Amino acid sequence: MLLNTETRQLLEEELDRLAKKGAGTLTPVSVVDAARSPESPLHRYFEWNDSLAAIAHRLDQARVLIRSVRVSVTVEEKILVVPRYVHNPSVEEGESGYCALLTIDDNQQKRNVISSELATGMAHLRRAGNIALAIDNSQLHDQLLRDISRIEKYLKRMSGSEEE
Repeated sequence: MLLNTETRQLLEEELDRLAKKGAGTLTPVSVVDAARSPESPLHRYFEWNDSLAAIAHRLDQARVLIRSVRVSVTVEEKILVVPRYVHNPSVEEGESGYCALLTIDDNQQKRNVISSELATGMAHLRRAGNIALAIDNSQLHDQLLRDISRIEKYLKRMSGSEEE
C-alpha cells in the first residue's frame, strides 16, 4: 500500500495512539474496532460491506491453506520438506496464483520461481537487518547486508552465464 507522507504520518499517529491505549501492544482487534467509526482515519482502509469482506477473508484463508500444504522431496539422499504449491510468477502482476512445485518443468519458469522466492527471502533479510539496526545491533545488520550483497552477486553471475 503506497501512502503519501501526510497520510502515513496520520496513520502512524493513530496506530501509536491505539498502542498506548493497549499498554504498548497494538492488536488487529483494536485496530479494527477503532476503524469501525467512519470518522476514524483508519476507516477507509477496511472493507465494511460484510459480503465483500467475507469473500476477501475467504480468499486470504485459501492463500494460507494453499501455502500450508507441504511435500517431502528426496534430493541426493536428503529429505526436504517444501511447499507443494508456490507463487506462480507467470500470473499477471497484481494477480494471485500458485503452481504445483513438482510439476514445473520449464527451465525459465524454474528460474522465475527461484528468483521470486529469493526476492521474498532477501526482502525479509533486509527487514530483519533494519530491525536489528533499529534496536542497536549494527553488527548483525552489517552481516546481513554483506550476505544479501553476496547472494545478489551470485544471482547476477548465474543469470549472466545462463544467457550465454
